[in-house]
Amino acid sequence: MVVAMATDCFGIEIDQTEYDNWEMLTKGPSGFAEPEGPVDLSAVVIAQNWPPAHLPLPDGILQDARVLEFGCGSGAHLPQVVVRGAMYTGIDISEWSLHCARTRYGHCQQVTLLHTIQDCEQILGMAGELDVVFGTNFFIHQPDERFVKMVETAMLLLRPGGWLSIDRRIGPMTDLGPEQCGVDWRGFQRDRADECAIATAAGLTLVAYTQPETMPLREYGIYRKLEHTE
Repeated sequence: MVVAMATDCFGIEIDQTEYDNWEMLTKGPSGFAEPEGPVDLSAVVIAQNWPPAHLPLPDGILQDARVLEFGCGSGAHLPQVVVRGAMYTGIDISEWSLHCARTRYGHCQQVTLLHTIQDCEQILGMAGELDVVFGTNFFIHQPDERFVKMVETAMLLLRPGGWLSIDRRIGPMTDLGPEQCGVDWRGFQRDRADECAIATAAGLTLVAYTQPETMPLREYGIYRKLEHTE
């Protein structure tokens, strides 16, 4: 895809260099391998340790929920969302990532996979309809100026009472250094206070912070869009 300069569903301008970088990164040795598929989601077994490690929400929230994943990649988290009874939409900027996800899961009625630029109008057309928005290995790759727009977009898409899960890097990060979008997978550092201030300014309410036992450098901020606002 030739983008020259395009605006994605978050209102972020993406130039051709960054777009190409994401494609090279997701096809590279640390990206996603040539997919095999299709995958039979009816054969997926519920993994009890998956929610606390990736989407730590109250039990039962995903049943009959409309769920959107920011930065879905090749769909690694998709099966565990769908097997819990949700309708899943994944969005990504990388055409290669979406190719991998569609090869595996594009045949499933419960699954929709969209491109953040090409399908921008369709994504924003879900405003006020989603029960859950989350990102795993996503928000940690966003600098503050993009993070603000992404949280605002999540707020727009969520229905009143909907949930947002934000992943955040914690602990020592001196070995990681500053990340450049699309160049590598290193994470940006953002503290709780800054994250909470941005989410609160967007109209969300903090519910809890939770840290997975198996992921010592990861924490999730769990937020909700209030049922009623003054």
